[in-house]
Amino acid sequence: MASPREEPSALERLRRLDQADLEARRTTEAGRTGPAGRTPSRASAPRRGLLGTLVAVVLLALTKGKAILLLLASKGGLLLGALNLGKIALTLSTMGASFLWYAGQYSWSFALGFVVLILVHELGHGLAARRLGLRVGAPIFIPGFGAVIALKDQPRSTWVSAVVGYGGPLAGTLGGLAVWGGGRLLAPGHAGLTDALAHFTFLINLFNLLPVGGLDGDRITEPVTVRQWTAGLTALAVVATLSARSHETRPGTTNPQILFALAILILGVVKTLRVRHRVARARAGAHERLLDRLTGPQAHYTEEASVEPWQRRTAAIGYFGLAGLLLVLAILSELPAR
Repeated sequence: MASPREEPSALERLRRLDQADLEARRTTEAGRTGPAGRTPSRASAPRRGLLGTLVAVVLLALTKGKAILLLLASKGGLLLGALNLGKIALTLSTMGASFLWYAGQYSWSFALGFVVLILVHELGHGLAARRLGLRVGAPIFIPGFGAVIALKDQPRSTWVSAVVGYGGPLAGTLGGLAVWGGGRLLAPGHAGLTDALAHFTFLINLFNLLPVGGLDGDRITEPVTVRQWTAGLTALAVVATLSARSHETRPGTTNPQILFALAILILGVVKTLRVRHRVARARAGAHERLLDRLTGPQAHYTEEASVEPWQRRTAAIGYFGLAGLLLVLAILSELPAR
């Protein structure tokens, strides 16, 4: 274990590494823009960009989304290579493919509303990222799997990553509430359709809150501490228990919102243990703390040392509060309109 005299030296080394990382990123960005802040001109979009997009869309539609496994294996190279078409064309083409897929599974009216609500979710991510000064790509729809929006800039800290991750489920929840309330108040004759749209929207956003790699919940909970995890999981368990007792499930059916809440609780316990282990390593000494920052899951964040305690509390309250709210809304949206 390092002595107290060695700790300032280790912290100083950590600050210097963070500063060097930040300067390198700024230099790289300045080199991309060129002189006078102008972006170097690009050649006109080649025809193979259009062909690549059409092939991707047709492949996804014909295989009913199974081709996404191949796209993920190749890191989405086929779709990303078609970015020359422009953001709007890319979004509209993949959005149309998703609409056709959902229309084939359900109805055209449900498919249209559901695709729009997915777009709202992704735009929430994009808006949050832009407010924090991060560049984002175009929303890309994947039939049967929702949509994705790529960050072009690396978040500077777990707090920045959490805010960007939170923007999607928050916007999706607000969109679902607007459809649900608007349908019952303004169009009671179509309450069945709007209730179904809202219910599926609440479910998909609750699923996205699972604290596992690749989903929004994993990013949102990165700044959360062990104590905050313990308190939040306890509160969510109480809400899930009360919700399960108050909601009568029809025989032979499942209750997906309760299952998602249970999955959040189980994965949350696993992540809490991982955070606790990482904290224990950090407390072993300044040298170990430095190595953990350089090799651990937060090594790529250049301003992690600047994350404040109130930001960690906000991330925890926002995450568990939204998870509990979505659980309740998913149950209420199943109840028949009076």
